[in-house]
Amino acid sequence: MSDENKQPISDISKMLNTAVSGITGMVSDVKSQLNEKIESYLAKMDLVKREEFELLKTMLAESRLEQKSLKKRLDALEKRS
Repeated sequence: MSDENKQPISDISKMLNTAVSGITGMVSDVKSQLNEKIESYLAKMDLVKREEFELLKTMLAESRLEQKSLKKRLDALEKRS
C-alpha cells in the first residue's frame, strides 16, 4: 500500500476510535443517570431493605416461639389453680 492509501485509513481509524470512545462515555453517563433516577424513585417509595426485612422476619419468628412457650406455661399454671 502506498502512503497515500495509509493516511485516509489512519484518519478513519482515529475518527472511529474517537466515536467509540464518545459513545462509551455517553453510555456510562446514561447508566449513571438512570441509576440515580431509580434510586431516587425507590427512596420516595420508602421501601425496606432486604437485610432489614430478613432481620425483622427472624425476630418475629423468635417472638412467636417465645409466645407459644409462654402460653403453654400460662396454661399449665392456670390448670394448677
